[in-house]
Amino acid sequence: MSVSFQLGLLMIAIGLKTGSLGGLIFLRRLRFLRTTCASSGMVEKVTLMHLVDGHAYQPKITFTTRTGENVVLTSVGMSNPPRFRVGQEVPVVYDPSNPHKARIRSFASLWFASLLFGSIGSLFFLIALMLMLINKN
Repeated sequence: MSVSFQLGLLMIAIGLKTGSLGGLIFLRRLRFLRTTCASSGMVEKVTLMHLVDGHAYQPKITFTTRTGENVVLTSVGMSNPPRFRVGQEVPVVYDPSNPHKARIRSFASLWFASLLFGSIGSLFFLIALMLMLINKN
C-alpha cells in the first residue's frame, strides 16, 4: 500500500467522523426546532470577554415565555465587533419544557456548527478520494 493510499484512508476516516458529527448536530437542531416556541428577547447587557487571542462580546438576553416566566439567555455566540446593542430586540426560540434551553433565532446561531463540521468532513472526504484516485493511476 502506498503512502498516498494510506493517507487517503486516514482522511476518509476523519472526513466520515467529522461529517457524521455535523449530521448529528443538524438532526439534533431539527429535533429541537420541532418543539420550540418563538419569543422576542431584549439585549440587557453586552459583556466584553477577554480571550487568549484577543477579546469578544457576549450578549445577555432576557425574554418572556408563553407562561410569563422571565428567562435570561447568555448567548454562547461571541463576536467582535459586537453583534447586538443593549436594548436591541432579538428573536429567540426556546424549549417550552425547559425555557433555559434557548437560542437566538438566526442562521448562524442555529446552523453554523453543523455546517462547519459537515463542510470540513466533506472536504476531507473529497480530498481523500482524489488522493486514492491519483494513487490508482
